Amino acid sequence: MDEVELATMLLSVLTYKANIGPMTLAVDTGGLHFACAVGLNKLYDDVMPIEIPPGIDKFTFWAAGKLVALSRMSGHVISVDLDAVLYRKPSPLIDLHGLHYEPISWATYGWNPMWETAGQLLGANGWQRLAPINVAVAAFYNEDLRDQYTNLAIKLMQICSRPNGGIPDSYKVSVGGSGSATPVAEMVFAEQYLLAVVAQSMNCSVRCIGDLDIGKDHMVPSKKAYHLWNSKRFYAKHDRAREMYLTNVMEEIYQLVSGQPEESTVQGIIHKLGLPTIRVVDGNAPAVRWSRAGEWFGPGEEVVRL
Repeated sequence: MDEVELATMLLSVLTYKANIGPMTLAVDTGGLHFACAVGLNKLYDDVMPIEIPPGIDKFTFWAAGKLVALSRMSGHVISVDLDAVLYRKPSPLIDLHGLHYEPISWATYGWNPMWETAGQLLGANGWQRLAPINVAVAAFYNEDLRDQYTNLAIKLMQICSRPNGGIPDSYKVSVGGSGSATPVAEMVFAEQYLLAVVAQSMNCSVRCIGDLDIGKDHMVPSKKAYHLWNSKRFYAKHDRAREMYLTNVMEEIYQLVSGQPEESTVQGIIHKLGLPTIRVVDGNAPAVRWSRAGEWFGPGEEVVRL
């Protein structure tokens, strides 16, 4: 994780707790060691250790931990990825809220033999093509839906992790310039496609928080939520955009914790994560930027150090 991801991760928990309520960190052993080392665990109301069930390929199913965590929860549950920020609580009158629908025109979401496997698990075949649901943010207000979804997803991941159990190479998609085909289609099917299929089979009401804006990538125009994801690659190549994004995120964090009881805890985490610690305000305009120690500041600029 680089500083763009780390800053988003910190904003995610602070925004949720400020606007919605208590939050639990579901994390495996390695993640827990990291959270405790930087103090991030102190910001959560509870920490739930999780382990991936035997027989699941962790490389293929990188969201397996989230599905396991959801399967262990009870009651109404709102799930937020570490690279997503949720500003408003979704309405509990709807069974399921996702972040947005994914475009079925993308090769990753094209038909593949996993439809047949999923159909067998559901006891039905011939499902029409549905738009996959992005669950970087997801609110489950129907417990039966969540249980059915997670149980089936875990079974599907175990089946597809067996030798020759996954989809053929011809249906795999090259991702991230690696030069080799990766089983990303299996991951998104288990996490995103299967949820849409199960929700339809149970006649559940579904609503998405916003639309995927391909031009803006992760931003939802209503700012109910946003998801970093694809923009990580953009910020890695464009320094100015990266600094602007970091400034926006750090300013939101500053506004949330300034003068609050958790301010000193957040200060310590920011230092350990190596994030910008100097807030610079232009005395002649309302512009704000976030800088690092050792940088030069102009006349009339007001500096606050975290």
